[in-house]
Amino acid sequence: IAGDGTPRDRFVEGEPMALEVWLYAEQEVKDASVTVGIRDADDRPVGSQTLDGVCLSQGRLERLRLNFPGLPMREGRFYVDVGVTTADRDVELALAERALELSVFGSDAAGSGPMRLGGTWDVPHVDGTGDG
Repeated sequence: IAGDGTPRDRFVEGEPMALEVWLYAEQEVKDASVTVGIRDADDRPVGSQTLDGVCLSQGRLERLRLNFPGLPMREGRFYVDVGVTTADRDVELALAERALELSVFGSDAAGSGPMRLGGTWDVPHVDGTGDG
């Protein structure tokens, strides 16, 4: 989902976006862990994030949203995996590999590598004396 709420699968690096995960449980699930993982086109892991303490009501569709203030990936094709496990992560309750494919387009011609660092710079004053 784009920063404006529009569902889509194509983004520009650094753009705000969110990944929505929709879960349905036939039986009530308490204290589960949900992991969203991202892989590149060569199936190499790029990163993941886990939410613990998820409770799902029986027979009800539930939405989780993972927000990104600025998409960290640079240009390329990426796949999103979603896994649900018990709290101690010893039992896999559900796994959706390649649940979503994302296309990311570069915006920084001087940038390189698979990830956009997104850091901020502190620079010296014009007279070269530093921050003060």
